[in-house]
Amino acid sequence: MSRFADVAEYEDAKVELAGRMIGDLLNVNEMNDAQAIFDSFQQWQRRAAAAAAGDETSAAKAVKDLRAVQKEQTREFNRRLAENQKAGNQSEAVQQMQEQQRRNAKAEAMLDANLDALGVDITNSGDMAEKLDVLKEAYEREWRAEKKRLKEDAAADVGRDHAGKQNSESGEPGPRPAGGQRAAPG
Repeated sequence: MSRFADVAEYEDAKVELAGRMIGDLLNVNEMNDAQAIFDSFQQWQRRAAAAAAGDETSAAKAVKDLRAVQKEQTREFNRRLAENQKAGNQSEAVQQMQEQQRRNAKAEAMLDANLDALGVDITNSGDMAEKLDVLKEAYEREWRAEKKRLKEDAAADVGRDHAGKQNSESGEPGPRPAGGQRAAPG
């Protein structure tokens, strides 16, 4: 019946097959690939069944029977794997991350629109941080130009007020309103 003479020889064969199974698992490219690990385990089961059967005809029948069982196991494994992947996609953390990605994309689109409105070339800009730096620099340039213009306007107003005071003290007519007429004294 069995090719093993006694229980000790059978146990030695089991240890040897377990070693082969571990070797097969370690030769899998990615240990986290559940499908590869499952397939490797099924191969090991077929080799173990063939080794335990003894002669070739018994081994062929045992492997054939085992393949039928493994076919059903594979179908169930794939169903559960798909179910787990679907459930993983629906997890709260994944949903939060996807929502954050949508918000980031919307913010980046708004940032691009602002940069475009300012006439800033963003074709060579990389990520969002770089675009924000470009926008900040554009706003700072605009702010400095506005501050300079306001200072010049204020200085011109002070200059006109000062010139108006000097003219009124010296008896010369002050600045004239538009239309060339002097304001009536009041």
